[in-house]
Amino acid sequence: MRKMFSTAIASLRPIHESSLRWTTGMGTDEGSLKMPTLPIETCEEILSYLQGDFKTLAACSLACRAWLPVTRSYVFGEVLLQRDEECEHFRVILDESPTVGLHVRILSVKDANDHAGNIAQQESSWVWLLLRLNNLEVLNVVESDLDLSGPIQDVINTRHPVLPIKRFRMARVAFRNNELQILLSSCPLLTHLAMHHSSPWNEIEFSDVAPLWRVAARKWFSNNAAIPITVPCRPIEPNERVPIQTLIWEPIRPLNWQVITNFRNGDQWNLRLRRLSVSCRDFDTTMTPGLRNLLEQSAETLEELHMNVFSGLRPGIPTPNHPFLIGATKLKAIYIRAPLLLSNPSCHSWDGLLDVLSDIRPSHSQLEKLSISMSPTKVILDWDQVGQHLTRIMHVLPQMVVTLLVVPERLSGPGHGDVSAFVDRLLDGLHRSATGGRLALMWFGSHEAFMEYGGLENVLPPWFRVQSSLSDNIWW
Repeated sequence: MRKMFSTAIASLRPIHESSLRWTTGMGTDEGSLKMPTLPIETCEEILSYLQGDFKTLAACSLACRAWLPVTRSYVFGEVLLQRDEECEHFRVILDESPTVGLHVRILSVKDANDHAGNIAQQESSWVWLLLRLNNLEVLNVVESDLDLSGPIQDVINTRHPVLPIKRFRMARVAFRNNELQILLSSCPLLTHLAMHHSSPWNEIEFSDVAPLWRVAARKWFSNNAAIPITVPCRPIEPNERVPIQTLIWEPIRPLNWQVITNFRNGDQWNLRLRRLSVSCRDFDTTMTPGLRNLLEQSAETLEELHMNVFSGLRPGIPTPNHPFLIGATKLKAIYIRAPLLLSNPSCHSWDGLLDVLSDIRPSHSQLEKLSISMSPTKVILDWDQVGQHLTRIMHVLPQMVVTLLVVPERLSGPGHGDVSAFVDRLLDGLHRSATGGRLALMWFGSHEAFMEYGGLENVLPPWFRVQSSLSDNIWW
């Protein structure tokens, strides 16, 4: 196969050289370029083989203009922009060749501090770029601001058709609640929303969620066109079906669940999630009703649930006997992440782990997988409690398999324990559960060994994986 590619590529050399002579001596008439005398299947194999070699693909497009759409789809299929300068450079490319935007399927933006209200910078804003990419499916934004305070807000509201984004993932992004709502409402095809360590700019906006109104545009508007003042508006209907099936939320501040569940004051989105991941690292009483609301809305559709119980499962509820998962009877997999950093006064992972296990009932008849990841601790814990829960669960759910993972934290602290001693205590408490043969235990001696194994990508659910050239560790 490699020999065939070498022969085929070598056959392109005279065509490429002749195209250069025509370009320099006879102009750039595309019709004068010869077609390569190769079978179509061979041409497709060559382009597929060279999809990561941008320079050679550029030479192929010079040799044969008929290959230009295919080569552009490989070169611009995924675009990574770091800093405002690269956003500006890509904007210039789109100005000179607008058809380039049609090939972009994945856009990743990093360190682009968006200032849409600044006239000098608004054209280079990553948000403005979204309006030029009509086939964009995946958007990844890292360490950038979301600011719709300028004309961009009106443009997004009046744009039709709206943004075609299907997967939107952000990490360490600051935003205003109402502006995030506007952007999300402009993505009617959105099925995957992930927000890692992203929160509103200030705590004042936690209680100030503006009603969301979508402007019903009657005609097309260009980016530079004036937006009319009198435009008919309509609110987002509370019973509109929201296509989001996967929601991942890991805030750094107490989260405002109204951003997701309440688009208008007193009204709720009609969410039907299939996959949900929640995490809160602060003691936050707003998480409890928000999580219950999401679980109730998606009770008939939720299949996979991932929970980081660092702050416990039910913070703010004085009575522990209030099952959360009792209505989610369609669950097939539950992933529990319990960092046992018990020297931290904010850590309630142990209580959260016991709460989740106690919520699993015989009504969860479709549950097939229970995965628990922990970090070792010096604190002596009563693992018999966990063993009793697991024995009960595996008795009423004979098809379920339990997987335990012990991974040391990346930065060791005073409360971190020895992995071997921790695993010994764990096995002593789970010996009854292990006799059924449906319990697997994996542990690593160091965090480095865990990363060599593949890190969290091999432990977390498949729907956590990121479609981006950015480093995977920025998402965890």
